[in-house]
Amino acid sequence: MAFQLQSVHFIITNQCNLNCLHCFADSGVAGYEMTMDEIRKVLRELRELGVFQVLFTGGEPFCRNDFFEVMEDAEAMDFAMVIETNGTLLDEERIRRLKNFSIVYVQIPFEGLENVNDTIRGDGNFKCSLSVIEQLTKNDIPVRARITATKKSLNDLYSLVSVLVLLGISSVTIREFVPLGRGGQFAHELLLDTHAKGEFANIIARIRSEFGPSMDIQAAGIHNYLAGNGSSPWGGVKYRNLAILPDGCVNVCEIFPFYCGNVRLQPLAHILANSPVIKSFRDFDRNRLTGHCAVCCFRNKCDGCRLFSFMFRGDIYTGDPLCYWACAENEPNSLVV
Repeated sequence: MAFQLQSVHFIITNQCNLNCLHCFADSGVAGYEMTMDEIRKVLRELRELGVFQVLFTGGEPFCRNDFFEVMEDAEAMDFAMVIETNGTLLDEERIRRLKNFSIVYVQIPFEGLENVNDTIRGDGNFKCSLSVIEQLTKNDIPVRARITATKKSLNDLYSLVSVLVLLGISSVTIREFVPLGRGGQFAHELLLDTHAKGEFANIIARIRSEFGPSMDIQAAGIHNYLAGNGSSPWGGVKYRNLAILPDGCVNVCEIFPFYCGNVRLQPLAHILANSPVIKSFRDFDRNRLTGHCAVCCFRNKCDGCRLFSFMFRGDIYTGDPLCYWACAENEPNSLVV
């Protein structure tokens, strides 16, 4: 197979013990989720395809009573594992058990400092997350913080990273808020406008300059990417990644619902080879871009986020509707959506 799948987001449950206001996955209760035997079958398929890293997430993965069994199977198959969890269910016993696995890192989310964070994630969450990070680092388990940048959290970013550095975490990922799932109803309240996007890039540059030598700092978003402060704004299948949902559906991205097939109905290798959705993203041709992306001065360096284009405009080749430069050129301080 010419296309080599490298990493998979395995969303093993939609169950969650929290009810975060802006959850893009709209997590909460379990749906028609895969059984342990079905998950084990998928892991075997991933191993046969040469996948080396599995990112287990949810919902909240520790809401599954058999999650450690899932991890044991993944460990036996020599996968490198990432655990994306809200951390609230990580007591001393579970942290002790985590030491037995080949974990690249455990990811803990933040929405800002205590006031902003707890407004979105629930009272007491901020202090709980800091305590969990402290226990994980004491047990030599690498930790990554994932911070969501919103209008409300923008002024918290520098101070929050300063706090996390003192806890000894290994890396931080800072992503712009995406108005999907429950988050869709808070778009006007939380989504970064043109001015905020520019401020965001400046804050990231300062954070990377000051804390970059002591930790890995990743920042998503086109403005950060082109300024040299962050990673490419869209990954998906283009960069050898896929997502598998709790019901077995396969997506090109863990955030956006692009149905490619279902591992309960077809072997994953068949989906990779035959899905027209995967093919359309894998064969993306920059020369077919339209709108502002087609005439942008960064056209040969940046593809924009094709997923945003499809979600908001129904075509992967139209201009990225959340691009900083498109916003600034068309209508300052507002979004082009």
